[in-house]
Amino acid sequence: MKILRISLVILLILIFMGVIAGGVFIRYSSRKGLPDYNKNITLDQLSDSVVVFRDSTAMPHVYAENEGDLYRTVGYLMAQDRLWQMDLLRRLTQGRLAEILGRELVQTDLLFRALHFSQKSRVVLENSSETVVSILQSFSNGINQYLEDHKGKLPPEFSVLGYEPE
Repeated sequence: MKILRISLVILLILIFMGVIAGGVFIRYSSRKGLPDYNKNITLDQLSDSVVVFRDSTAMPHVYAENEGDLYRTVGYLMAQDRLWQMDLLRRLTQGRLAEILGRELVQTDLLFRALHFSQKSRVVLENSSETVVSILQSFSNGINQYLEDHKGKLPPEFSVLGYEPE
């Protein structure tokens, strides 16, 4: 009887420790990708100052002296707030969801590959003005800087699925 009681106490302690450890892990995983909206961030290659104000709903308001700086900052902010969504939509249009979400989506990938979004996007880019291409490049540079600045601190969706965005 005494051995049963000791075994039960040890089992309850182990379960309690497991629950605590699981809670700490979930809390860490869910918060590691959260941006600090109060932090001052310096973006590379800005030619003038840019001010970002977030209102009470965390909606960013960007004030920039030129369009290049504006779009670079918006790219950074969009990655900060919506990186996984952006990566998911990119994978959807490329027909690459099964790589991260499983074989069940192979047919969906085949459908989206048949729609040739990547080829159509290249055609649109080739026929776009230099201004549009420059804006898109600035936006992409902002996203890429966010990725460089936050290696290992990506949103929890990436940890759960076990991959990093390209």
